Amino acid sequence: MEPTEANIGIAKKIEGAGMLVSDGRYDEARTLLENTISKVEDSGLFNKGECFEFAGPIEQILYIHKTGTKEAPKQAEEPVASLYTTYGKLLLGLGESYKARQAFEMAMAYDPASPSIRMEYADTYRAEDDMDQFFEETIDIFPDVYTSKELARLYGNLGYYYVEKEKWAEAMGCYLMSLHYDSNNEDAKKEIAYIQKTTNGDAGIPSIDDFRKVAEENSIPVGPNNEIVAMAAGYGHRALSDGRKDVAHYFFSIVYDLTGDEEMFNTLKDIEEELAAEAK
Repeated sequence: MEPTEANIGIAKKIEGAGMLVSDGRYDEARTLLENTISKVEDSGLFNKGECFEFAGPIEQILYIHKTGTKEAPKQAEEPVASLYTTYGKLLLGLGESYKARQAFEMAMAYDPASPSIRMEYADTYRAEDDMDQFFEETIDIFPDVYTSKELARLYGNLGYYYVEKEKWAEAMGCYLMSLHYDSNNEDAKKEIAYIQKTTNGDAGIPSIDDFRKVAEENSIPVGPNNEIVAMAAGYGHRALSDGRKDVAHYFFSIVYDLTGDEEMFNTLKDIEEELAAEAK
């Protein structure tokens, strides 16, 4: 979207800032983002509580479900939540955790249903070595997660917490759960190797029953929120019955990603074949 009187061109500003960061030009990236934020705040186009930047229909649905609002939230025409998130990440990387937290709070105002932004927010406490607050923030995110990658990151964050506390069995269990939801998670693999080396192998490999016991004792959710799985499945079946196969595929993909359900995999495959045939 090209900048006009009605928009600011936020996406291109974010892209430009990313290129500057890649080149190590952090001050220039900061100036670009801060100037863009000033334009956003002066424009009156993006009033908090009036427009949102949801990352897909599932976030909008989760927001409506949680708040009970009767009106469909207005989607912002530009990625304003992403702007504040990008700015917050830059600040966090520069060691300015308090200012980063403020930026993430602004991002959450525009996308209150985003688990990933909330994880960035939680990381500001990790940066300050406030591990107990980091733990609490992390636990609070679990009920709203709708992707396996996010689950993997949350369990990895808990693994980090328990390593810092030198609770090796708990850490091992969390990192193994992280790998369960993201088998390519190299950080989790490295941390498991570190735990094994540090404990001379005494940490062991906990069974799922062992982890459930640890999870119950520490208020750690095990697996995805079943309400989100059921909600996504319900919307998917409704869309399929209405003939909206692309929408059904979107929601069923969420279910499969979270559960790995074989029947759902077969349903997705059938929908893909039907959509491909219709496209010919």
